[in-house]
Amino acid sequence: MVRTASRKMAAVANAPAPAPAGPPDVAVEHLTHVYETANGAVKALDDIDFEVPQGKFVGIVGPSGCGKSSLLLMLAGLLQPSEGRIVVREHALTAPRPADVGVVFQEASLLPWKTALENVEFPLKLRGTARAERRDRALELLELVGLADFRDRLPHELSGGMRQRVSIARGFSQDPKILLMDEPFAALDEQTRLTLGDELLKIWTRHQKTVIFVTHSLTEAVYLCDEVLVMSHRPGRIIDRVTIPLERPRTYEMMATETFGHLRERIWRSIRTT
Repeated sequence: MVRTASRKMAAVANAPAPAPAGPPDVAVEHLTHVYETANGAVKALDDIDFEVPQGKFVGIVGPSGCGKSSLLLMLAGLLQPSEGRIVVREHALTAPRPADVGVVFQEASLLPWKTALENVEFPLKLRGTARAERRDRALELLELVGLADFRDRLPHELSGGMRQRVSIARGFSQDPKILLMDEPFAALDEQTRLTLGDELLKIWTRHQKTVIFVTHSLTEAVYLCDEVLVMSHRPGRIIDRVTIPLERPRTYEMMATETFGHLRERIWRSIRTT
């Protein structure tokens, strides 16, 4: 059962982050990707085309194997498409741009010999940020994800949910304009997912980032996002774009509304009929 305190937190933690006027942070233009395998060519993505405005929270859902993770790798600059292009903040993406794009994966992948605080600091240390500055920023982010009291713990001393909170804080530590998230809560129980979702919205509101969030959970997608892109079976294509008209701040009570149910059903119907 979700605690009343958590519901109150949700009501104040994720006020809307207004999107600034201007060009989109991300533009994907006629993206197609083909993997060459020992058994021949496999088309993973087919003519993907969408834009993500500045400051928006956009979800990507679809059946397993539809190319969601491949698309995210391309958005991170870690995989080049066979055709089409990606434009990030008005620059064609041909390689990783860590100053603009941060990534949080499903596995926390923390450095096991470093404390929670040191893990959050680590990307800043690689960039040569002064020790005092990176320490202050890491402490602020750990406070935001509710782990200030666990800053000196090693990863093996933290629960799975706590490790993922550290991973999210680390993703924000470099202050990227865009954050890519590949099913970051997939391994967690439902209550922890809801709690971390609210923590994520709280950070998103505070820092006004553009977020692209891949998930298998339709409930999670509707609850968190401004828009949900629905992908088909392989080769992955965008078959629906669902605007989420729910007000912000989002609250758990919204999940019981007719509007929430209709939105979730629309997404499920699109996936099921491909």
